[in-house]
Amino acid sequence: ISYFCGRCHHEIMEKHLGSPHGNFGDPSCLFCHGQGSHAIQHATIDIIDTRPRSEAGRCSLCHQASTMKVVADVKASLKKTAELIDSSAEEFIKLEEMGYRNLGLAEMHHHTADTHSQLRRVFHSFNMRDINELVRSIESVAKQTDYAYELVESLQKARMGQTIVGSGAVVFLLAFAGLLVYYKKTFCE
Repeated sequence: ISYFCGRCHHEIMEKHLGSPHGNFGDPSCLFCHGQGSHAIQHATIDIIDTRPRSEAGRCSLCHQASTMKVVADVKASLKKTAELIDSSAEEFIKLEEMGYRNLGLAEMHHHTADTHSQLRRVFHSFNMRDINELVRSIESVAKQTDYAYELVESLQKARMGQTIVGSGAVVFLLAFAGLLVYYKKTFCE
């Protein structure tokens, strides 16, 4: 099954076959993605089924309670990272609307689907070092985006404050000039 699916999903097949799951030959692609049938599910984090064996959880069929904690931790990390990719991309769009440009940040944010795909691919290796490395990389870009957003937003607020002060000064000077003209016409002529 892995080789059949791997015709299109080659990199995922390689990661899976090189993982502890692939080394044992089970679970196959259909076990996780098709619930044991050919009814293939869209790849989401919810495929990682952390329900206990008594509730027919898929992962708990093979994993003992002690390793199910690790499975749940991995799922939580992947979910948090996927949400971070999306929220950071939304923030970057706002940054671009404010006129901010950064090619390094744009690489991840303009290709969020690719970043999500990369996260799914690295997950199939079940290599915690690789998963954590990618998660840290994504978190780093998200932090840089947050920092840039806060900076640009504070600059815009400062500009807005300067605009208000400048406009107030212009109004004051125009009013003062009008008062001087009125004073001159009234008392000097």
